[in-house]
Amino acid sequence: MKQIILILVIAGFFICCNNNKTNESSKTGDTSITVTSPDTAITTTDDGGTHIPATGDTTNSLTPPADPPPGVKMKPSLDGNWELEYISGPKIAFEALYPGKKPNISFDVANNTVSGNTSCNSFSGKLKADSIRINFTEPFVMTKMACPGEGEATFLQTIKKVNKYNIDGNTLTFIMGDIAMMRFKRK
Repeated sequence: MKQIILILVIAGFFICCNNNKTNESSKTGDTSITVTSPDTAITTTDDGGTHIPATGDTTNSLTPPADPPPGVKMKPSLDGNWELEYISGPKIAFEALYPGKKPNISFDVANNTVSGNTSCNSFSGKLKADSIRINFTEPFVMTKMACPGEGEATFLQTIKKVNKYNIDGNTLTFIMGDIAMMRFKRK
């Protein structure tokens, strides 16, 4: 009896909090109550039995929604290729720093790697990032071609100062404290 009361309390909680429906059906004379939550379907029967479907059990399982619930935003991923379009600090115009080729950076979040090009030399290294913080203080593996101008040095000095990031649509901003240091566009 205590199990049935506990199950009914849980069922009431799911109904109240998730605005879901309770269905009552007849199966060979037994009454069953199915309470559906976003994660699972729980079935209780008159004889006190409870059924919570296991993974792969499709008799009472639900397919998760393809889109997040209303009001919930999914954080865009760092994954992919990004091209630099702004860098803070230098007294030289952006176009003069990178006259031929803009720096780019690529992230492979699944493998925790970062790679790219400073506009002259290629680099790669380990990705250290979470949902808002990012860290480029560990040395990169780099090619060592002689590079004209100050573009590469400016890029490398600036990226080491970055400690946060933000993605807004197709724009990735690297931030130091509260200051936007670098801005990239997804390619």
